[in-house]
Amino acid sequence: MRRVNCPPPIEGMTHAAKAMAATALDLLQDSALIASAQEDFARRLAGRPFINPIPDDVNPPLPENAHV
Repeated sequence: MRRVNCPPPIEGMTHAAKAMAATALDLLQDSALIASAQEDFARRLAGRPFINPIPDDVNPPLPENAHV
């Protein structure tokens, strides 16, 4: 369904959102898909742990972190 007077970037974002929602629905309906994705992730990681480049003592400048 195409919206009237919708800018092309919005069309693209709408398409991407629909694709992500459909993927989430597939994952919710098929637990084997989640297990397969987890196995693929572990295989791709191949013993290389994720190292966060942001130091632990750094907090993003968000309003909810203003008190920190």
